Amino acid sequence: MNSKPKVPKSDIIIDFSQSTGKFKPVNGVNGGPFDYGNQSISIEGFHTAARFPFTRLHDANWPHPDAVDINTIFPIFSADPDDPKNYIFDKTDDYIASIIKTKSKIIYRLGESIEHKTNYFINPPLDYNKWAKICTNIIRHYNAGWNNGFHYNIRYWEIWNEPEGKAMWSGTQEQYFKLYEIAAKKIKAFDPLLKVGGPASTGARSVIVKPFLQYCKNHSLPLDFFSWHLYSQVPGDYMRNAKIVRALLNKYGYINAESFLDEWHYITSWMRLSPKDSTDTTVEEQFAKTVSSAGAAFSASVLMILQNSPVDEANFYCADYSPWSMFNPYGVPSKTYFVFKAYHQLVNRSYRVLCRKLLKDSSAFASAGLDENGKSAVFMVSNTDSEDKSFNISLQHFPGKGNIHAEIYRVDKTSNLELKKSAELNDSPRYADTRFTC
Repeated sequence: MNSKPKVPKSDIIIDFSQSTGKFKPVNGVNGGPFDYGNQSISIEGFHTAARFPFTRLHDANWPHPDAVDINTIFPIFSADPDDPKNYIFDKTDDYIASIIKTKSKIIYRLGESIEHKTNYFINPPLDYNKWAKICTNIIRHYNAGWNNGFHYNIRYWEIWNEPEGKAMWSGTQEQYFKLYEIAAKKIKAFDPLLKVGGPASTGARSVIVKPFLQYCKNHSLPLDFFSWHLYSQVPGDYMRNAKIVRALLNKYGYINAESFLDEWHYITSWMRLSPKDSTDTTVEEQFAKTVSSAGAAFSASVLMILQNSPVDEANFYCADYSPWSMFNPYGVPSKTYFVFKAYHQLVNRSYRVLCRKLLKDSSAFASAGLDENGKSAVFMVSNTDSEDKSFNISLQHFPGKGNIHAEIYRVDKTSNLELKKSAELNDSPRYADTRFTC
């Protein structure tokens, strides 16, 4: 008499019979693959392979922001904004073209790059209406072909970045609100289908968030997306802050506004990020940790958390050649990059499936996706603990017939998404089990 196969105790159950919807584009980045330096290899191919869904344009061409910013495109503010000769688009054209080539969509930040030690361009414009006119002409150049331009159909236009920060805006909150009002209205008047948003706040609890939303509500301003940032070493912070933002948008009447976490990064401490703060660790060591296996595990965890959060889109900071990047200054990809490349394989599935974590372990996260034809699936498991752990993964109700061929790839201290295990899993009764160490 044959007995039913014994089902082992599971740590994580993936049930392919239960769809949880489509994947959201939370694996976007800041910064394109363009670089003028001869010392760096091209990272365009890496961007293409990772298929970043969105690329946000801010702090472009680091460390010399000579593209994207208003002052680089329209350098003489006293000039006539209706005269095409007063615009310099060449470098920004090159920068954006490199992103378009990778099939990534663009979020264009209208404004200026951060200035930690100067205040050349972060001051309120002398004429808000003129500044808004310049913005609409930039949009015309990239969407309507104006001034030997293009038809890129860039939908998202963000007005400034972190205006509550002294390194980004020398004016008052009220001055920024007025700038947003004038620019948002002019952009919408030019093309009502465009998406306008801001303020790219430093956080969900920033001092500018509630006053900004109140101003927008009082003046009936368009706000298609609300953008905010978070730099934290605690994965759970991302869910908590996402819920705060969504609740605030609903409270102030912007229930249809999208929530954009368009800067996030693994940062263990804001201290020691400059030489004068260095004590037990150097600046180099601090940044190195962000792209180590620990930083990669953290990034994988945040990506999976954001899928379950009320965030509509997210952009890691960043994917260019800066110290904050998932690439080093020479264009070599880090372990964090390989996490994003792996994550693309996950979100490339047709839809998400139910993934239940049964073990009480705050360091473990999991997500899974299935193709529409039911023949191919991908799941990702991350472990933010410093020690390797072994998890029992139960694959339930996988469609089709025959055994399941499984391949396991790892990103860890010694591996960069290499194949580590290949096996045929028992399919009866449409159940498979495997141990997974990460």
